[in-house]
Amino acid sequence: MRRLRFHLLVSLLYLIPVLFKVVNALRRDISLTAPLGSMENLLLTDFVGKSSDTFLYYLPPAYAILKYGEPIRIVGDNVLHLCYRVVQSYVFIPFMAAFGEYFPLYYILFFSLLFANLLALLLWELNPGKYRLNLTIALLVLPVVFYYLPFLMLEAPTSSFLLAYAYFLIRYIRKGNTLDMLLSLPFLSLAAFLRPEVSLIGIPVILMVLRRKVLLAPSLLAVALPLGVNLYHAKRCGDQSNFYLWAYALHVERQRGEPYTDVADLLKDVGDKLTPCLESSGVGDPSTMGFSDDRLNLYFQLFQVNNREYSSCFRKLLFMEINGGDLLVMLKRVPLNVLSLLVPSFSSSTFFRRLGFLKWPFVILIGLYGILLLPAIMCTWVCGRVEYRYIVLSYFFLLLLYALYNPFGNFDALRFKLYLVPLEVVFIGFTLRAFTDPHSTV
Repeated sequence: MRRLRFHLLVSLLYLIPVLFKVVNALRRDISLTAPLGSMENLLLTDFVGKSSDTFLYYLPPAYAILKYGEPIRIVGDNVLHLCYRVVQSYVFIPFMAAFGEYFPLYYILFFSLLFANLLALLLWELNPGKYRLNLTIALLVLPVVFYYLPFLMLEAPTSSFLLAYAYFLIRYIRKGNTLDMLLSLPFLSLAAFLRPEVSLIGIPVILMVLRRKVLLAPSLLAVALPLGVNLYHAKRCGDQSNFYLWAYALHVERQRGEPYTDVADLLKDVGDKLTPCLESSGVGDPSTMGFSDDRLNLYFQLFQVNNREYSSCFRKLLFMEINGGDLLVMLKRVPLNVLSLLVPSFSSSTFFRRLGFLKWPFVILIGLYGILLLPAIMCTWVCGRVEYRYIVLSYFFLLLLYALYNPFGNFDALRFKLYLVPLEVVFIGFTLRAFTDPHSTV
C-alpha cells in the first residue's frame, strides 16, 4: 500500500509541469490542439508543447508517414524525400494516429506519467520501503526536469526508457539475474534509436558482461542496432544534429558581436559564401518546397529536403574560417559545459531566461541537486561493487560528449540533463542508502 501511495504521489507531482504548460498555453492563447488537415497548417500553428525542434525536425516526417506511409512531400508532380530525424519521428506517429488533433496533450501527458512511474520504480528498487527518502529524491529531481519534460520533443521518452534500463540494470547488479539484464537491453535500444549518442552508455556495460557469453551478444546487438540504423541514415541524409550549422552560426556571431534570433538572418548574412556551394551541390530555389510561406519553404529545404547539402556546405565554411579565437573559446567553453551539466544553475538555460521572478528559487533548488550529485558520484565509485563503476563511466562518457557538442557556446545544459538524470538518480539513491542503512546490500 505504501508503494502504491508513493507511485501515486510521484505521478501527481510530475503532472505539475504539464499543468503549468497547459495553463501557460491558455494564458498566451496558444492552441491545445494541432491541425492535421495539411502539413503547412501543422507547421505554422502554435500549439501546446511545440518547440523549434518540433517545428521542422520531427513533425514533418511523422505527418508524411501517417499520410503517405513514407517520409515524403508531394508538390505537383514532384516527390520530395524528407531526410531529417526520420527515425526519431516514429515516436510521434502512434499519438497522431490515435488521438488526432489532440495528440500534443496526450503525448506530454503520457510521457510525463511514464517518467514519473519509472522514476518511482527505480527509487523504490534502490531504497525499498523508504517512503520519505525516495519522495525527497523525487522532489529534488522535479525542478531539474520541470521545463523540458512536457514538450513535444525527445527528452521525455528517451529519459523514460533510460529509467527503465537503469531499473533492470540495478536489479541485475544486485541479484545477478540474467533475465533482468536481458530485460534492460530493449529499453537501452529504444533510447538509442531516439538519441543515438546514448549508445555510449552501453559500452561500459558490455565490458561488465564480457565474460558472460549469454549476455554479450544481446548487449552488443542492443548498442549496435540503433547506432547502425542512425549512422546509415546520417550517411544517406547528412548530419542529423546540425552541429556544423550551429557551430558556424556561433563563429559568425562572435565576429559580429551580437546573436542571431533567426536562422534565416544567418543564411542572408553568409549568402555570398553559402550560395555558390549550394548551387554546385544542386540545391535550387526554396519555393519548390511548395508552401505559401517563404520562410517555411527556406526552413523546410534547409532541415528536411536538402539537409545533407546544407550541412556539407556549413562544414566547409567552418573549417575554412575557424581561427585561434574560436579555439580559445572552445578551450574555455567545454570545461564550463561540463560544470553546467553537473550543476545546471551555472548554465544559461532558456528555462532560466523565461522564469522571471521565479528564476532564483529554481536556481537554488537545481543547485542543491547538483551539490548533492557530486559526492554521490564519488561515493558510487568508491563505496559500491565494481559494477557501479561501469555506470559511472557510462555517465561520464555521455556527459563529455554533450559538453563537446556546443564547444563555442549556446549550451542549454538543462535540456541535455534529462538524458543524464536516470543515471544520476542511481548515484543519489545508492549514496543515500549507503549512508542511511550501511548494513544493507548495495
